[in-house]
Amino acid sequence: MRSTTRTIATLVCGGFLVAACSGAGATPTPAAVTLAPASPTPAVAPPTTVPTPASVPMTDGQGPEHFSGTSGGPPTLVVPYTQTTVGDVVQYRGGVAAWDFTTTDIRTTGQARLSFSIDAYGSVGPEWGTLEIANTDGGWTGPCSAASWASGERIVLGCWLVGSGAFIGFGAYLSLFNLSGGVGSIEGVIFPGSPPEH
Repeated sequence: MRSTTRTIATLVCGGFLVAACSGAGATPTPAAVTLAPASPTPAVAPPTTVPTPASVPMTDGQGPEHFSGTSGGPPTLVVPYTQTTVGDVVQYRGGVAAWDFTTTDIRTTGQARLSFSIDAYGSVGPEWGTLEIANTDGGWTGPCSAASWASGERIVLGCWLVGSGAFIGFGAYLSLFNLSGGVGSIEGVIFPGSPPEH
């Protein structure tokens, strides 16, 4: 059985937020409770190849672009979460995790922080929060929603982002998926204007 720290890490964006975060000195609570059912453990598909800036050409970092890359793991838990059980759901609230993004567009490469919430129903659950990406030229911020399964070993997360600094006037959509060991595959687009939700 996984500890809560390990299981939440996988539930919060497939394992890249909390479980790996415990190495940063944060002490998530409690360590003895698990989110996953005791048996059976679902089979996990083998990891897929993740595009990296080394295998995909870099963009020119100007105007509308498609980008891809990876979320570097493991992340650091910079604000501990709270945990409450309500009926059949374990609620995780108020956590903030940080890690690096490396993509084929310099504008979306930098330090990422996700403020997250999770409702865990055994080995599956919805997740939501706010993503911020910052680098020396500017940043991105916006809402995200996600879902994870296989006790958090798999996830799909999507975020609509608004640019700041040198990226003012641009919006972005970012998708992160298929996390394994704290590293996920990133795909997205940058476009002039604002996301449709803003």
